[in-house]
Amino acid sequence: KRVLTPEQAFMIADILSDNEARSIIFGPNSLLNIPGWKIAVKTGTTNDKKDNWTIGGNRQVMVGVWVGNNDNTSMKEVASGVSGASPIWRKVLLAALKGKPNLGFETPGGIVTSSVDSISGYAAHDGYPSRIEKFIDGTQPGTDPVHVKLKVCKSDGKLATPSDISSGNYDEKEYFVFKEEDPTAPAGSENKWQKGILDWLNTQTDARYKPPSDYCGTQNPVSVEFAKPSDHASNLANKFEVEIKPDSTADIVLVELEADGSRIRTFTAPPYRQEIELTDGIHTLKAKAKDKNGKESDKTITIGVNVAWDYSPSPILLPSPIESIFP
Repeated sequence: KRVLTPEQAFMIADILSDNEARSIIFGPNSLLNIPGWKIAVKTGTTNDKKDNWTIGGNRQVMVGVWVGNNDNTSMKEVASGVSGASPIWRKVLLAALKGKPNLGFETPGGIVTSSVDSISGYAAHDGYPSRIEKFIDGTQPGTDPVHVKLKVCKSDGKLATPSDISSGNYDEKEYFVFKEEDPTAPAGSENKWQKGILDWLNTQTDARYKPPSDYCGTQNPVSVEFAKPSDHASNLANKFEVEIKPDSTADIVLVELEADGSRIRTFTAPPYRQEIELTDGIHTLKAKAKDKNGKESDKTITIGVNVAWDYSPSPILLPSPIESIFP
């Protein structure tokens, strides 16, 4: 019975044959590294050190070695697979490979490559260092929530509000954001996983490990823009769609649309879109937005319907009165 797809089997073999990945623990020239050969290998040791093994090979040869005491007592001289089973495994594997062609693992059709962030492993972004990794098609990582670029206010380094961003009062800085849920914690209890992360982060001196969480108070946090039409749009049809884009550090609860000073519609939830009809000529559109904290902002644009937004009609010349020569 098949228990793994070809793609799953390939990914496991590819991971276990990545000498660079295991170098952090075993070093680049450990007994697990067979220079010139693509060998997938895994070590294992029980917590009580009664069992120690190394299993690995390629498409042609697979070798498994177990080390332990015959009386099932804990071993005193073996701390890991590298110092226990691996020396034996390496000698047997090299002997078994002698004279055989060097064949790698066949790549199934469902395997793709993708560029990932070198630090987080999520999709590469913002020009940060990246590397190419293999994935089963459809499992490629998405937007990076860990290695991020945040917009912070120029004045105090706190998070920029939408209004600060729209006015250009921000810088972009690199940060690392670590958030984890505790699957073992009952509802409403302390998230011990996150507490452990925060305790570790507090020991870090690199400012990138301490992203801001508060917003700066330099401006109104509410921002509202017209997604369409744009300011100074010209020659619009008499009927057209208006789309408003509000934003705030708190939830938006109210959006209003006006045309030439008259209210067209009040929105209490997205989408903030409305088709309107205006006569030929120049018109003003105004959008207002309010968040749940009562903060408000507005935006006014000028548009032209079947005329340029700055259209000005030419003056009509009237004939000057001529004095009559008759009495």
